[in-house]
Amino acid sequence: MVLTSALTPAQIDELRDLLMQLQTLLDPLPSLTPKQRQRLTKQGSKSQGFVTYTATLLQTNPTWLPNSLDTSRFLADYAISDRILEQCNQLRQLSDRLSDLYLLLNDSTMNEYCPRNLQPTQSPTAQSPRLKPTYPELSQRFIGQGRTANPNSLSA
Repeated sequence: MVLTSALTPAQIDELRDLLMQLQTLLDPLPSLTPKQRQRLTKQGSKSQGFVTYTATLLQTNPTWLPNSLDTSRFLADYAISDRILEQCNQLRQLSDRLSDLYLLLNDSTMNEYCPRNLQPTQSPTAQSPRLKPTYPELSQRFIGQGRTANPNSLSA
């Protein structure tokens, strides 16, 4: 598989422009923190079926619920939610495809163009002669923080 021709530089620029347009379109929407997301009620497949059933009942029998409940708002929210779910799934699939290309390119780069004997097998600190003299000094900083260090572990 020739990965370098998967996307041309012009296509990558076009993708960036489209993503910027999408970002601009989505900017006014709420952006939740992870804690806020945790607090919200999640809708799994069973509860989604229940909500769909409720929406169908309300559309066929509007007097099913008391007049004090705003069924029109529920139905409007349900319709938007259903359409947004489709868009979320489509975006997730596109994101996965772009991520797959990224992973394949990285794999190709590491396995085809970087000989195994040049790939890192140790930490960068251990490989770099310039960093070896500073290792004992850095180790001393971490000893007081509950870490133990062996200043001679990287000696040449």
